[in-house]
Amino acid sequence: MEYRKQGTTPWLMMGSASGSTRENDDSFNHSVSNLVSGIYELRLTGCSIVSALATVPSEGILISGKTVSPYEAEYRIDLPAGGAPWNIRLSRITADSTATTLNNDLYWSSYTEVIDQKLIYPDSAMVGLQVQASAFGGGIPARGYEVYGRIIKVPINYDPIARTYTGLWNGTFKSAWTDNPAWVVYDLLTDKRAGLGDSIAAANVDKWGLYEIAKYCDELVSDGTGGLEPRFRFNGVIATAADAYQVINLVVSSMRAMTYWSAGGVAFAQDSPATPTRLASPANVVDGLFVYAGTPLKSRHSVVQVTWNDPSDGYRPAVELVEDSTAIQNYGWRPTDVVAYGCTSRAQAIRLGKWLLDTEKNQNQTVTFRAGFDYADCRPGEVIAIQDPDYAAARMAGRIMAATTNSITVDNPIEVVAGQSYSLSVALPNGTIATAAITNSAGSSSVLTLASTLAQTPLVGAMWMVTASNLAPRQFRVLAKKELEPHLFEITALLHDQTKYARVEQGITLSQAANSLVETGQLKPPLNLASQEFLYQSIASVEAGVTISWQPSPDARARYYEVELAASGQSFLPQGTVTGGGLDIKNISAGLYRVRVRAKDGFLSNPSPWLEASITIYGKILPPADVTGFAVNIIDGQAYLSWNAVTDLDLSHYWLRYSPLTVGANWAGATDLVVKVSKTATSVAVPAMVGTYLIKAVDESDSSSSNAALVTSTINALDGLNFVATLTESPGFGGSKTGVYLSPTGLVLDTAELFDAVAGLFDSRTGLFDNGTRLATGSYQFASPYDLGAVYTSRLTASLTVGVADFSNNLFDDAPGLFDDRAGLFDTTPDDACFTQLYISTTNDNPLASPVWSAWKPFIVGDYTARAYRFKLDLSTNNPLYSPRVSGLSVQIDMPDRLLVNNDVVCPAGGLTIAYAQPFKEKPALAIAAQNMATGDTYAITAATKNGFTIQFFNSVGTGVSRTFDWHAKGFGQST
Repeated sequence: MEYRKQGTTPWLMMGSASGSTRENDDSFNHSVSNLVSGIYELRLTGCSIVSALATVPSEGILISGKTVSPYEAEYRIDLPAGGAPWNIRLSRITADSTATTLNNDLYWSSYTEVIDQKLIYPDSAMVGLQVQASAFGGGIPARGYEVYGRIIKVPINYDPIARTYTGLWNGTFKSAWTDNPAWVVYDLLTDKRAGLGDSIAAANVDKWGLYEIAKYCDELVSDGTGGLEPRFRFNGVIATAADAYQVINLVVSSMRAMTYWSAGGVAFAQDSPATPTRLASPANVVDGLFVYAGTPLKSRHSVVQVTWNDPSDGYRPAVELVEDSTAIQNYGWRPTDVVAYGCTSRAQAIRLGKWLLDTEKNQNQTVTFRAGFDYADCRPGEVIAIQDPDYAAARMAGRIMAATTNSITVDNPIEVVAGQSYSLSVALPNGTIATAAITNSAGSSSVLTLASTLAQTPLVGAMWMVTASNLAPRQFRVLAKKELEPHLFEITALLHDQTKYARVEQGITLSQAANSLVETGQLKPPLNLASQEFLYQSIASVEAGVTISWQPSPDARARYYEVELAASGQSFLPQGTVTGGGLDIKNISAGLYRVRVRAKDGFLSNPSPWLEASITIYGKILPPADVTGFAVNIIDGQAYLSWNAVTDLDLSHYWLRYSPLTVGANWAGATDLVVKVSKTATSVAVPAMVGTYLIKAVDESDSSSSNAALVTSTINALDGLNFVATLTESPGFGGSKTGVYLSPTGLVLDTAELFDAVAGLFDSRTGLFDNGTRLATGSYQFASPYDLGAVYTSRLTASLTVGVADFSNNLFDDAPGLFDDRAGLFDTTPDDACFTQLYISTTNDNPLASPVWSAWKPFIVGDYTARAYRFKLDLSTNNPLYSPRVSGLSVQIDMPDRLLVNNDVVCPAGGLTIAYAQPFKEKPALAIAAQNMATGDTYAITAATKNGFTIQFFNSVGTGVSRTFDWHAKGFGQST
C-alpha cells in the first residue's frame, strides 16, 4: 500500500501483505506517523483503487460524548481540484472497545455532494433563519411571516397608502403595493407571470369600472372600535394552483362584486349605492307584464358564521357569529357559513355577515320582463326603476307626448295632492336619466311644470316616471340579460334596497317611501270601537241587545271583521264575522263585558291586532228614557198634560206627581198625582192647580226615568184663593215618630242600634254616638187630624222637601279595598236608594168621638170627600249608610166646590154687570183675562158679591172703552 500528499509526485510505501483471501475475512492494517495537516491519497499496488483521506486537522478528527442512541456527525470535505471521480474512505484510528460498558462502533451513514453557487430568486422574498435545534427537539419549527405581498399596477393618480385619488385618471398605471381588491383583481387578470395576462389583454378588462369600484372600496367606515378602516381590503395568499375563474370570483367576492364577460371583455358589477339608469313601466315592456318571484322561506337565514383570518392570532382562521334577532324570532335558529376570502378585519367580517342577512331578508324578490332594443346595452349591475301599476295601484309612468326643457306633456294625467311633493324623471337623448321637482298646484294635469331646466329636451316617446313623497317606484338591480330573438331581450333583476348600506355599515334604519298604495305587512286594525244598548221584542218578552260598531280599518285589504265578546272573568267567545262596521249581539244579560274586533283580509288570514274596549250592559235594568215634550194646557179648570211617547220596548206606564211649588220643585218633594198612566197614552187630564207637574216613565222592572220632566202652571190662581187650610209639620215635626228621629237638618231614619244600648265597655265601642247604619224603614204621623166640621169635597195637595243624609263618613276615593269592589257613586250620595211615601186616611165621623177611619192609602193629589183627614209619611232606604232627609212637609186643603167660566165676553164702554146663574155660598174668587188690551188700559171690578160683579175697562186717559175678556169665578160649595 502506498500513500502521498495531494499535490506531490512520489508515492511512499505504507506497508505490504500477501496470502489473504476474502473468504478468510482477514484484514490488514498499516499505520503512518508524523503526518502533517493536509489531504492525502491512498492506493493499493497492483490495482487501480485510489482513495482520498479527509482533511486532517493537526489534532485529528475526534468524536467524543455519551449517547444510548445512534449519533450522526457531519463534516464538510473540500474536494480536490481536478474533477470527478473521487474516492472517499473513512477509517477509525481508535481501537475497538474491549469493555462491555463501552460501545463505540463506527459506521459510514451517507454522503451528500454540496455544490456552492451564487443563485438569485427573482420575484420572491427569501427568509433565512438560524435556530438552536435543541430548542425544537430536533424538528423543524413552524414559521409564519407577515409580508406586504406583490407589487402590482395601480392608477397613476392613486396613493395606495393614503388611499386617495388625485384629479382625473388618464388610464395609465404605476407599480405599487396595495390591498385594494379591485386592483388585485386587475393584476390577476393582466399579469403574464402570476395571472391571466397571456390569455386576456389588458385592453379587454374594464379598468374604468374597476376604478369606480376601487374608490368605493377605499371609503372609510367604522372599524367597530371607535376608529375607521377601508370598506374592503384583500389580504390573502394564493399559494396553490386553482381554476382561474374560481380564483377571480373569490377575490371579487371580497368586495361584494361580480365579474362577467361582456362584448369581448371582462366587466364588473358591485353591490353598492347606485341611481337608476333606466325607467321601466308597461309602456316599454312587452305586454306590460312583470313576472315576480320571491325567495323561498327556507332559504332565509337568521345567523351567519363568518370565517376570517385573525391577525392577533397569527392570522389563523377565526369564526365571527353574526345574528339577526328579528329573523331568529321569525324563522328560528337558521345558521349558514361563509368564508370572508382574504379578510383580516373583524369589522369587515361582521359587515359581510350583516350584508348577507339583510340581503336575504329585504331583497327577497326578483322580476323578469321582456323589452325591446332600448335594453340591448343593458348590463348586469345596472339599477332599473320599475313603476308597475298592478303593484303600485296607480299609474305614474309612461311615454312623453311633448316636451320642452321646462315642461313635459305626459300620456296619463297625474293627480297632484296638496301636502305631497312630486318629482319627474325622464330619459334624455344622451341616454341619461334627469330628475326635477314638479311645481304643479293641486289637481289633475297632463302637463307637468318643472322647477329646474333640463340639460336636453326629451324626445317624444321617451320614458317618464313620477315619484311622489307617498309613492315611489321600486328599484331592481339587473342580474342577467338574455337575447330571446333579434331585438327582444329578457331581463332578470333583483330587488334593490338603497337603505341597506346604512343599516349594514352604520346601524341606521332609514325610512323609505311607499312603493304601493296597497298596504303591506300586518293589517291595520279598525278604529273607534263603540257600543249602544237596545231592547227588542222576542216573541212574548222583551230582551236586551247591544250594537257593537267601529270605524272600518284604513287598510284597503281589510274585507271582514271578526267580533268576540267576553263576560267579566270569562274567555272571549266568537260573535260573528261581518263585512260592515257593526254587529248586533242579542239576548245579552246585564253586566260588565270586554269586546274586541279585528280586521281580516280577503283570505280570512293575516288578521290585524285586536281593538278592544270594556262595556257595561244594563239591559232591562237600565232606566227608561226621560219623558220629553211635557206640556200643560188649562181649560175650564182642567189641566191637560201631554208628552211625547217614550219608545222603550219594556215601558210599563207613566208616573205623574205634583208639587205646589212653582220654583225649585223636584221629584222627591212632590206627591203622587197619577200613579199609573197607560204606556200607550200621551196625554191625561188632571185638576188645574198652581204649581209644578212632574212625569217619569216606568219600565217593567219598576225602574223609572233618571230625570223627571216638569211643567209649571200659574194660570189657575183660583186654587190659592179657595184656600181652606195648610197643615205644616216642619220644622218641628211634633207628631208620632216610629224608627225616625229629628236631626238638626230634618227628619231621618233612626240608627239600627243606639250607642247607649250596646253592651260592653265604653272604650270598646267604635263608631259615632247614636249614629251608624240606618234602619230600613220608619214613619212619621202628623200631630193631629184636620177636621172640616162637615163633609166636604176638598182638593188636597202636599209639599215635601226631601234630600239624602249621608252616614258613610267617607268619600268614594277614601274607601279601602279595590276600586271595583266599592259600591255607590263617585263622591255623591245614592238618591235612588232613599224613598218617601205620603199616606192619607179619611173619616166622615167626628174625629174627636169614636170615628171610623179608612185604611191608609198612598196620597195622590186630587179631590177627596170627607170630614176629617189624617196623614203619615213613610221613609225607607236600601242602603244602611244613607237615609231620606225630610226638611219640609205640609198638606194644603182647598175646596174647588164650583167653577164658573165665560170666555170672549164683550164689555161695552160704559161697563158690564155679570150675574151668576147660581150664586156662590160665599163670594167667589174672581180672575179676569183681558184679550185685546192696549197699552195703558186698565179695568175695575165693583160690586163683587156671591151673586155677580160689575166690570168696566178704561184707556190710558181714564175714558171708558169696549174690550173683550174671559172670567173665572171659583168659590166654596155646600156641604154634601
